[in-house]
Amino acid sequence: MSNNFFVRQILKTGSSFLVGTSIAIGTLCPIVLTSSRVLADSSYQVGIRGDAANELQALAKQNITPKTIAFTPNGEWVIIYDGNGYFPSPNFPPDALNQIVTLNKRKSTINTIAFTPKGEWVIIYDGNGYFPSANFPQDALNAIVNVNKQKSIIKSVAFDPNGGWVVLYGINNATYTNNISPDAIATIVNVHNIGKTFINIAFTPSNGWVLLYNTPNELASPIVPLFNPYIPSGLGGGAIRCANTTSICN
Repeated sequence: MSNNFFVRQILKTGSSFLVGTSIAIGTLCPIVLTSSRVLADSSYQVGIRGDAANELQALAKQNITPKTIAFTPNGEWVIIYDGNGYFPSPNFPPDALNQIVTLNKRKSTINTIAFTPKGEWVIIYDGNGYFPSANFPQDALNAIVNVNKQKSIIKSVAFDPNGGWVVLYGINNATYTNNISPDAIATIVNVHNIGKTFINIAFTPSNGWVLLYNTPNELASPIVPLFNPYIPSGLGGGAIRCANTTSICN
């Protein structure tokens, strides 16, 4: 079975949808891409594990479109749909699954789930609520806690294959470790400075990355993917600095 999978970012605009990007990567390093609610027949997947593909197809037949799909470093997965509905693979980490079940019973909205290269995880829910696993990196957790205190919406949490991380929040604010790809940092800062809205960011095992953004308050604007040359085939073309992390905010 192939260890590669596609994740496709789709944004619904009225009765149509716009495709942001696709990423072909190995399961060595997980990627989570969240999306706005979309038409059920607009989901697309290639090369992922058969059980995950089958579940996506089953949900589509029920006119249900996944909100978030998260993969662990060893290829296990969970699909989040309808705010807090969930469907996990058989060997999905039980501690993460137990928290998902708890949030479902509380009728909380699950925003996103992020896994580190070592398998630790964090679940973001109800905009800026968070629940981390044991041993989740403290610096990343501190950044999430700070956003929670600001009552900002967390858009994305992503880890690169070396353990560096990015938290996107609010309209176009970000906190990131200074050891992530320099061109990714430059792009985050540039998109922030020109006033665009962050949508999502993700990294590949080869340290490629993609940043999705659009224009604030213009839902009809396409999601624009920016990426570096190390993304595998299929894709084309005011900072506050601390010791190990940088934050950019309005």
